[in-house]
Amino acid sequence: MQASEGAAVGAIAPPVRLNRQTASAAMPALTQRTKLAFGLGAIAPPVTTGAFEFFLLIFYSQVVGLDARLVGLAIIVALISDAIGDPIVGYWSGNFSDRTGTDDIL
Repeated sequence: MQASEGAAVGAIAPPVRLNRQTASAAMPALTQRTKLAFGLGAIAPPVTTGAFEFFLLIFYSQVVGLDARLVGLAIIVALISDAIGDPIVGYWSGNFSDRTGTDDIL
């Protein structure tokens, strides 16, 4: 086998970055059945999360015995810190690149 002109033997090609034009040209359109299957599969996590969040206030106020105002305050503090922290981590993750140029560490 001969190496192509300008390429070293055994060299690894850099990863291909897809943009909207190349990605849409390379992938066929999704069928309604596929969209429905993914949509039905995406129902379970929000249902379980919603049930957990619904019973969280009741658990801490009635079972543990904490004042409901303190529990509500703790939940609001957690939601606000999450609302501030998520975009920051998303920015860091989106703009991270190590020495080799890869960004798959985060």
